[in-house]
Amino acid sequence: MTSTGDDLLAAIWARPHDDLPRLAYADWLEERGDGSRAEFIRVQCELARLDATDPPEPGREIMAGWGCTQFPRVPDTPHRAGLAARADRLRKANAAAWKAGAPKPLAASPYHRGFLHPPLKLVTGPKLAGLPADLLAAAPLWEFALNTVPADRVLRARPPALARCWRLRAELTEGFARHLIDGAAPNLAALSFATPARDLATGTIGDLLASPYLPHLATINARYAGLPVGAVADALTRPGPPLRSVGLFGTHLTDADVTAVLDSARTAGLRELDLGQNREVTAAVWERLARSPRLATVRYLDLDNNPAVGDEVAVALAANPHAAGLRVLRLASTRVGDAGAIALAGSPHLDGLAALLLSEVKVRRDGRAAAALRKRFGDRIYLGN
Repeated sequence: MTSTGDDLLAAIWARPHDDLPRLAYADWLEERGDGSRAEFIRVQCELARLDATDPPEPGREIMAGWGCTQFPRVPDTPHRAGLAARADRLRKANAAAWKAGAPKPLAASPYHRGFLHPPLKLVTGPKLAGLPADLLAAAPLWEFALNTVPADRVLRARPPALARCWRLRAELTEGFARHLIDGAAPNLAALSFATPARDLATGTIGDLLASPYLPHLATINARYAGLPVGAVADALTRPGPPLRSVGLFGTHLTDADVTAVLDSARTAGLRELDLGQNREVTAAVWERLARSPRLATVRYLDLDNNPAVGDEVAVALAANPHAAGLRVLRLASTRVGDAGAIALAGSPHLDGLAALLLSEVKVRRDGRAAAALRKRFGDRIYLGN
C-alpha cells in the first residue's frame, strides 16, 4: 500500500467517529480499482447515519448495557433494507480477501461503517492492559466489559485498549471515573455501569458528561447504580454535547432529576430514555413527561415499575402527537388500568410502535380494554402470561 493509503488509514484510526476519513479512503480505493470495498464502506456509513436517527432496534444501547442480546426490531424501510442487503452481498463476496491478515480472534467479527468492529469483549483489568498492540490495531474501535476495575497504576499508564474503547461496561468507582474524566478513554461513546456505583461524589456524573476529554460520550446507562442524590439534575444542568441515550433504571431519581431530563438542552435529541423503577417520582412529573414535546425524537421509552405511572400518564401519552416516533414503549408493572389501555388502543399517534409492554398492570386480560389493545397492536402488544 502506498503512503497515501497508510495516511488515510491512520486518519481513520485517529478520528474513528468521523465518517469523512472513511469516505476519503473509499474514494482512494475506488480510484485504484477496488470498487467493491469502496462501495461497502459508503453503504455501511449510510446505514449508520440512518440508524442514528431511527435505530432499527430501539433500546439496544440501554438493553445491551444490561447484558441483553435480543431486542425488539422495527421493520426496515425499503431504502434501509436495500442498503443492508447490498452491504451483506458485498461482505459475503469478499469475506476471504477482506479478512486476510486479520488477527485470528477477529475472524468472526462483524463490520461497522466499513471496518472490523469486534463484539463486546469481557476482560479483567489486567487483561485489558495486556491486550497486544497488533490485535488492537486491527479495528478502529472496541467494546469492553470489565469484570474488575483496573488498578490505579494501570489506569495511570493509559492502556491503549481503553484509548480505543467505544462502549464500556464496568463498575464505576470514584477513582475510575476520575481517570475517564481526565482522558483515559477519549473515544468512549457509551458508558454502562450496571452494578452499584461506589463512593461517587455528587458532581462526578456531571464531570463525566461535561469532560472535554469525552467529546463523544452520548450514552450513559446507570441501571441500579447508587447515584448520589441530585447527581442527575447536576449533570444535566451543565453545558456539554448532546446525549443520545439515557438509562437511569432504579437509580432513586427525584422529581428534580426527571424535570432536568425534560428541560436540559442536552436531551433535546434523545433517542432512548429509560426511567424505570424510580418510585420516588410523583405522578405529576410523569404526566408532564407524557405530555412533553421532548418525546418527538424518542424511539424507546421505559417507565416500567413506577407505581405513580397510571391511567393519567397513559392517557397523556396517547394524546401526545410528539409520541408518534415511539417504537418501543414499556409500561409494565405500573398502575395503568383499563382506562389507560383503551386510550392507548385508540391513540392516533402510536401507529409506529413495534412493541408495547403492559405486563403486570391493572388491565384485565379477558376484558374489553385488553381486546382493544390486541385488535389495534396484534402481536406487538405484550400483556403477560
